[in-house]
Amino acid sequence: MQEERYSKRVPMERIIEEGNNLNCSRYISTAQQEVEIDLKENHKDLVRIQQKALDAARSHNKFLKELGLAPIPFGKTDPE
Repeated sequence: MQEERYSKRVPMERIIEEGNNLNCSRYISTAQQEVEIDLKENHKDLVRIQQKALDAARSHNKFLKELGLAPIPFGKTDPE
């Protein structure tokens, strides 16, 4: 039985070609393909999320101001 990344049938001819080396990594790759990340799309998402959080902080700070409380800071860009 063959199972990808774990077991594989290898013909004797191949083993002989490999100098009778029975090291599993010669015949089976355990590497996993990395997930491709769309950086432009991720950047757009992060900008959108940051804007949404900034809008929420501004709204929240309006209520805090009405209550006479200090506004919450928001990173480098503090909401008004």
